[in-house]
Amino acid sequence: MDRTGWSLSHSASLAGSLVQFPIQIVPIMHSYLARTRHKTRFLDLGCTEGNALLDLHAEFGDSIELHGLSLRHFPGWPGITKKIKGAIQFHVGHAEALDRKFPKNYFDFIRSNLGIAHATDLGIALEKARKVLRKGGLLMISLGMPAPKSFPGFEIVRRADAFTTNVILRKK
Repeated sequence: MDRTGWSLSHSASLAGSLVQFPIQIVPIMHSYLARTRHKTRFLDLGCTEGNALLDLHAEFGDSIELHGLSLRHFPGWPGITKKIKGAIQFHVGHAEALDRKFPKNYFDFIRSNLGIAHATDLGIALEKARKVLRKGGLLMISLGMPAPKSFPGFEIVRRADAFTTNVILRKK
């Protein structure tokens, strides 16, 4: 994939990622927030430059604790963190090690626009994502490969097969 294609998929804003991930997550999040009383936590797995997280911060402000995880540090992260006064926390790590970075039952939402597809073992990455999700939390993933028919420990909320396979899963 050339740099333009990479940028369109991995570095996309929420609107830009609709090409690969044709599911509007903001209305889903608004609905969830209306029903919850605790601080909501969101992880963008494979956040790269953090553009989707900036969109979420613009939409929800400080009502959501935002985290981004990428395989490497990006030079723009400190500027973003300073600009929005630390409202987004960036981390370097792998999907297969989520449970070493974050406590059990920590996140309400995990979104991955093709990022989880880079996991060496998708099954382990999904298991680790399940560990750090709260019960009822949503895992919203876009895979550039055929997705499994079932996902142990999750119920399929929505599945859309477009340019990629896109699935919203709820932790049981």
